[in-house]
Amino acid sequence: MGLLEELLDMSAGWPAWQSDALRRIFTVGALGKTDLVEIRAMLEQAEGAPSPVPLDASHIPTLGDGQTTVLLELRDLQHVNRFAPASGMQFNPDGLNIVFGTNGAGKSGYSRVLKRACRARRSSPVLPDAYADTPGTPSATIVALDEQGNPRLYEWQEGRDADRRLAMVAVYDSHCSEDYITDEGTCDYQPYGLPQLGELTQGLTRLQSSIKQEREAIRLDASPFESLKGAHPVGQIIETLSADTDLDQIRQLGVFNQEHEDRIIEIDQLLANLDLEPQARAKDGLATLTCPQ
Repeated sequence: MGLLEELLDMSAGWPAWQSDALRRIFTVGALGKTDLVEIRAMLEQAEGAPSPVPLDASHIPTLGDGQTTVLLELRDLQHVNRFAPASGMQFNPDGLNIVFGTNGAGKSGYSRVLKRACRARRSSPVLPDAYADTPGTPSATIVALDEQGNPRLYEWQEGRDADRRLAMVAVYDSHCSEDYITDEGTCDYQPYGLPQLGELTQGLTRLQSSIKQEREAIRLDASPFESLKGAHPVGQIIETLSADTDLDQIRQLGVFNQEHEDRIIEIDQLLANLDLEPQARAKDGLATLTCPQ
């Protein structure tokens, strides 16, 4: 089993939100802020969270069906940049095909279509003609040889999963070269799949850090309630206060009923009738008698 197949098999046992995160990495290249927000919403099953889309073979560039694929023609381009409708190019099934021309001839446009259709490691969405009155969805037809050597048509459209057979075609350009050589004379190659796994680890670490910061920000500070602690119902509740505390019990303790009001009236009456002056004089006299001369 190859690395990509093993990674795909391993992700099948992950939670759906985590597999969705790896899918985004293979599709886009990295996890952005919006991705992390949506992944967290899926993790927390928040209201309005998007439905997870677990990783499958159609999301992994270069994960083809293992068969040799020979391109014959790219034709019937529709709504691709400023190409005329039905534009295309043919390939020689034997040997090396070289595409050359002046600036603006369409070399990069054809390359963008092939990179998307053949699921290159680095690609960008193919855009329609911005000057068209009604820009449509870019599409094209690709002709390749099947196992018996017969021509077979593959319909490609921007935004849809490309056929696995086309993924067997490696499209290489200056952007894809970053996967192999980053500095002159320095090889920086990693088997395809390992960088994506590393990006997943970094993304989940950032997600974990943000959740931890929010938890610390809302951590309960019980110091304002120190004066309420004691061997009574309110004190006992405060001592054991947690996320599992029964809120109904707290609400019940906060109810001010008639019994409490009657007790306050009783205490006010006791204080009003309490004459402390005789006791104060007695204490003062006692202090005078016991004071050394």
